[in-house]
Amino acid sequence: PFAFAGEDGLLRARSFLKEYFEKSSGYDNSLKHMELESVAPESLRFRIEVLPSLCNGGKTLHGGASATLVDMLTSVHLIAVCGKPGVSTDLSLQYLSAAPLNSTVHCITSVDKIGKTLAFTSLQIKDSMTGKLIAKGSHTKFMGKSERLPTSIQREL
Repeated sequence: PFAFAGEDGLLRARSFLKEYFEKSSGYDNSLKHMELESVAPESLRFRIEVLPSLCNGGKTLHGGASATLVDMLTSVHLIAVCGKPGVSTDLSLQYLSAAPLNSTVHCITSVDKIGKTLAFTSLQIKDSMTGKLIAKGSHTKFMGKSERLPTSIQREL
């Protein structure tokens, strides 16, 4: 099983993100200023400033940017745990509050369960100052046909 914790996990995740952004020229490149703050066996924690490129006309974090965060950061977590990102089969979000321009948010990922072919992940976006929940998303990924993926990180939903 892939152990993903402590400084080794932090270095692996940072290395992947650095390489990813060096190759990327798409919309997700607007997220390259985010910082991976911590790694735990069950979660990754990112910090990101809400810059103009991530905002809607109301000068708050755009819903599409939030969806990109769910897609990208839960995939990073799966790469760290399983060695591959999988293919999205479902992505959903609940928007609960606004994050204004120039505020800072924390994104906390979780791999909730990994089965024979599917992985279930989630992400919370929180205001870094107040801890207020801004949005929460779930992301289901098809991981391919293979033997059962590592069980060390499985948790019941």
